[in-house]
Amino acid sequence: MLNTGNTVRCIGQSANARKGGQAYTAPLGPPPQWRSKTTIGDICQRLGKGKKPQPAPLQSMPLVSQPFAQVAIDIIGPLPVCQESGNRFILTVLDPCTHYPEVIPLKQHTAADVAQALGTVFSRFGFPQDSLSD
Repeated sequence: MLNTGNTVRCIGQSANARKGGQAYTAPLGPPPQWRSKTTIGDICQRLGKGKKPQPAPLQSMPLVSQPFAQVAIDIIGPLPVCQESGNRFILTVLDPCTHYPEVIPLKQHTAADVAQALGTVFSRFGFPQDSLSD
């Protein structure tokens, strides 16, 4: 769709008009009774999508043979505030070897809070050789 002032035009309409078809122009925000009767034409559907992006190549991950030699770390949130504790985030730590998860609730996801939470995990299982994070 192309916004030209107070009207909305389909990008394929100018080419359609040159071929003898009529271009459809509607004011911005058509009335509700028009919405069910207006459809995007075949030309607009073909032009609007563009090329499909190439998929990223897969990369092999190294095999982890020792528990907690590597950990995957991520933060989930913001979530609705917990009424009892005030926590809004969850720090997840996963061991890819054993698939053991650790879940730590956090009020904030600052570096200091994450470091303190990771310290509690590492004090029980030791420091990993490698960590994965996004």
